[in-house]
Amino acid sequence: QANSETHRKIITELEKLRIKGVSSSEHQPIRQIYVAWGLIKIEDQILFTEREDKQREGIPHFVLPGGRLNMPDLINNLKEFNTTELLKVLQSSSSRKALDSLPKALKRELEEELELNSSEYSVGESFRLDPYFKLEGAGASHAYTCYEISIFPIKLNFNGFRRLSGLSSSKGDEEMLGKNPSVWFTLEEVVRSQKGNKRAFIEAWHKHHENNEGHLLNQLRGLPESFEDNYQFNEMIDIPV
Repeated sequence: QANSETHRKIITELEKLRIKGVSSSEHQPIRQIYVAWGLIKIEDQILFTEREDKQREGIPHFVLPGGRLNMPDLINNLKEFNTTELLKVLQSSSSRKALDSLPKALKRELEEELELNSSEYSVGESFRLDPYFKLEGAGASHAYTCYEISIFPIKLNFNGFRRLSGLSSSKGDEEMLGKNPSVWFTLEEVVRSQKGNKRAFIEAWHKHHENNEGHLLNQLRGLPESFEDNYQFNEMIDIPV
C-alpha cells in the first residue's frame, strides 16, 4: 500500500510506451471494465458521489452513483456458470451477459453509497455510452482500459425521495449520506464538469457526444425527473390554525 503510487507511476510509463509503440488501430486495452451508473435527477439537478480514491490529485473526484461490475454480481446473475466462464464474460468486450448483469451491480452500489434499498426505487431502461478508452485504474492496477458504461435512470418512490431529502436539491449542499459525500450538480455544472472546486468525471459522456456540450445539455434536459409528487387533494381546503 505504501508503494502503490510508485507502482502506478511505473506502470503508467510502461503503458504509455506500449501505446506509443503501435499505431492507433492496434491499441489494445489490457483491462475491460463494465460500469453501471444510476442517474438521479430532481428539480433539474443531478446527484454525484465522491470517488473512493479521493486522495489522488488532478483527477475528477465526483461520479454518478454506481460502480463497476464484479465477480459476485455475475455469480448472482449467472448461477449456472463456473469461475472460468465468469472470468471470460467479465473480460470480453460488449458481452451481452455482462451487460445484463449490470442491474445487480447498480443495486449493490446504490445500497452501499446511498443506503437506498430496492423497495425505494425502480430502474428505467438504460442507455449505453460509446466504449471509452483511458489509461486508468485504482491502486496499482493501472493499464490502458476499455470502459463500457450504461446509465440507468432511477425513479424514486416517496420513501426513496425522503431518504435522499437530506441532500438539498435547491441549495446543492454537501452532506454525508451512506459512505461517500454526495453533491447535487445543476445541468449546466454537469456539462462543465465543475461545481465550485468539485470536478465531475463525465469524460466518457462528453466523448459519447464528441465533446459537443450543447448535445449533452439537451440530453440532460430531456431525461425524466426521478421523483414526482402525488398530491392527495385536488381542491382547495381550509386548515384550522
